[in-house]
Amino acid sequence: IRIGMAARTTAGAPVIPAREHLRVTQRTTLRAEPGRTVTVDKIVALHTSRDPAISDPLQAAVDRVADAPGFDELLVS
Repeated sequence: IRIGMAARTTAGAPVIPAREHLRVTQRTTLRAEPGRTVTVDKIVALHTSRDPAISDPLQAAVDRVADAPGFDELLVS
C-alpha cells in the first residue's frame, strides 16, 4: 500500500520547511508574551493507494491540503 501525506502549517511568523534524512520538518519562531495568544495551525491530508479514484496518493494529499479551508471551517465540519 502506498501512502501519501501532506501538511500545511500557518503561524504568526514564516514557516520554513527543511528536508533532513528521511523526513521533512517545518520550523517557525514565535514571540510568546504574557497575555498574548499565539496560534499555530497544522492541516494534514493523508491518502493511500486503496482510496477510490486515487492513482497517486502523494499528489492527492498535496492537492487536498492545498484546497482545504482554514482550521475554523474544518472544525465546524
